[in-house]
Amino acid sequence: MKRLFLLPLFFCLASLGLFAEQSTLTRSLSATLLVADPESAADLLISWTEERKGYFLLRSTDMVILRFPAGDLETFKSFLDTQAEAVYDLSIGASDVSEELAALRSGIRAREEILAKNLSYIDGADVKGTLAIEREVNRLLNEIESMKGRLNRLLVDAAMARAEIAFTYREETLPSNIPSSFTWMNRLDFYDFMREGF
Repeated sequence: MKRLFLLPLFFCLASLGLFAEQSTLTRSLSATLLVADPESAADLLISWTEERKGYFLLRSTDMVILRFPAGDLETFKSFLDTQAEAVYDLSIGASDVSEELAALRSGIRAREEILAKNLSYIDGADVKGTLAIEREVNRLLNEIESMKGRLNRLLVDAAMARAEIAFTYREETLPSNIPSSFTWMNRLDFYDFMREGF
């Protein structure tokens, strides 16, 4: 039974591999594209994203939300210009998450140290002590797993840019008033014509 406690500890300590150096900026882009066909435009943007090992979070008739490597953000911005008749409301943002990353990393390390100490008491504990240590170990493991989840989310956010692209398009409509090259015809009023005709 006591050896079972060592397995979760091994996995917790292995999580230190997540702490490799990488950018601590999360990047985002939002824009509205004027396109002829929103469906085709969405297909092209998703294909571009998947070619770069990215993915889409949402696809609807008037919007796509994409995730792709943060280093491709400028390339994506240029790609938008080639795929749209016009780009409106283009906004690029960045947020530094280094403080939150540091807090999570130190929190995980601190809990892993406490976990290791608790596990070292297992061999000398009686049944009552073992149960108390088991409860504490379970609490620490839950906290560590929760913090690792938040850390992973931040690392993904720093590695993958997020793009929210809305689509708009011009509907082809006939003008309500088509002027004639004959000036007298432009002065005609249908209702006056009808009244005078009868």
